[in-house]
Amino acid sequence: MYKVVCKECKKTIDDTNKKCPNCGYKNKLDVELYLKKQTNNNICPKCGNKLSKKDVFCTKCGYKKDNFITKIKNVIELLQVVIARNKRIFFLSIGAIFLIIFSIVYSFNFNRDMAEADRLYDAKEFSDAEKLIDKYPIHFNNDIYDKINATKHYTRYYETADYYEEKEDYKRVVDSLLKGYEQCLRASINEDGDIEKKALNELKDLYRQTLYIRYDISNDDVQELINLEDAELDSRLDDIAEQIEKNNTCDKSQIDVVSYGKYRNHINVTLKNNNGCTWNIKSYSEIRVYFTDGSYEDAYLGVNINLESDERYTFEDCYLGSNNEDKTVRSVTFID
Repeated sequence: MYKVVCKECKKTIDDTNKKCPNCGYKNKLDVELYLKKQTNNNICPKCGNKLSKKDVFCTKCGYKKDNFITKIKNVIELLQVVIARNKRIFFLSIGAIFLIIFSIVYSFNFNRDMAEADRLYDAKEFSDAEKLIDKYPIHFNNDIYDKINATKHYTRYYETADYYEEKEDYKRVVDSLLKGYEQCLRASINEDGDIEKKALNELKDLYRQTLYIRYDISNDDVQELINLEDAELDSRLDDIAEQIEKNNTCDKSQIDVVSYGKYRNHINVTLKNNNGCTWNIKSYSEIRVYFTDGSYEDAYLGVNINLESDERYTFEDCYLGSNNEDKTVRSVTFID
């Protein structure tokens, strides 16, 4: 930094001062003058030899005046002076730059995740969609965000619909779907926002379609069931669950193992339902794997699924004992 003479009181002051500390006169920064003062063209900065104004190179050491490095140093020092004189503006500018960068990154991630959340929502993977929107406290009134947020308190009823093993589970699932339908129906009537109302109606229809298609409960039955008192509803749900369980009880012998393959001590099995009704394969159902040498080993499928009529399903990585690594699979059957 350099000393300059105040034009008002003629006292020497530091060039980083905006005002003279003696008389208050504004010390304006003359950039062109500053850069000229920075470079003393009469002295070689390398060897100290005196130079004339006409000299381009030092006559003693050959150093070139006003080279690139010297100019860069001058500019850097000028920036230091400017920053020293305008600290508040400098730091505000740096903050604004970081804010702009953050906004760009936030907006990019937000739009990407909203597109993914919309896909998950349409695929009925509600929990994963809701986790994505919960990451963003600022949501720019985004339609996808508003749609998922509007139904996030009602989707939990739907997510119980894919798990059942016995009569009480069927009863609980149907009851959950009815509650979800009723709550969405109520909420959509009271909701003012168009996006929110549309989302609630779509979810309500999804509950209704699931009850109709999967459990053969008609639209009229749905309306009747949601108006029943607790005791009557419980009795009706008991009858519905009993019928569903009866419809889903099928003979394992009609579930065909259409293909199988083995790699080391793991096996892939593809099944096909030939019995004309939905069959619930319970988690950890056992299969028996026969090898060409006459031996066999039992393995667990480890998943709970509904196998519709004429539908195929592939179980992957059923674990076999390591002592069967070199054996060839001949066939696979269910264990009763």
